[in-house]
Amino acid sequence: PLLNIFDTVSLRWKAKENQSDTCMPIAVEDAAAIALKDRYLVVIGGRGSNRGHLRSSFIYDSIFNCWSKTPVSMNMIERRQLHSAAVLDGKIVVSGNDWTDDRTSSIEFINVDALLEYAPLIYQFPPFYFNQILILVKGDESNKNWAKRKRCDDKQR
Repeated sequence: PLLNIFDTVSLRWKAKENQSDTCMPIAVEDAAAIALKDRYLVVIGGRGSNRGHLRSSFIYDSIFNCWSKTPVSMNMIERRQLHSAAVLDGKIVVSGNDWTDDRTSSIEFINVDALLEYAPLIYQFPPFYFNQILILVKGDESNKNWAKRKRCDDKQR
């Protein structure tokens, strides 16, 4: 399950350079997908690689290029495939279902803010801040082992 991204400048589909990082945790088909907050892609329900129908969701963070799976507590009530999803008033509206003869017309609502609490968490320092971190290093014996502060971007002498 590779993630291809549509480049809106060149108007072409592109695969990420390191595709192993962009793979979903499991293969999913017949799912609904929506974009949230110009950053996240949420894949809802569908059919998994074992042909089981899913109630769970996966969240892709396009800035940090990684996926997370929502916990069981966030699962939909109905297992759904070939369904629709849209965002309306801070909620994801999920409707429809098409598997076996048990088609449903039910609608479920998922709170966007509650769902995004399970988005991938990655805290990386931007280079500017990283270079400002002070490191304590020991001085030599002539300094009586006084600690001195050194910036990460200071050159070794």
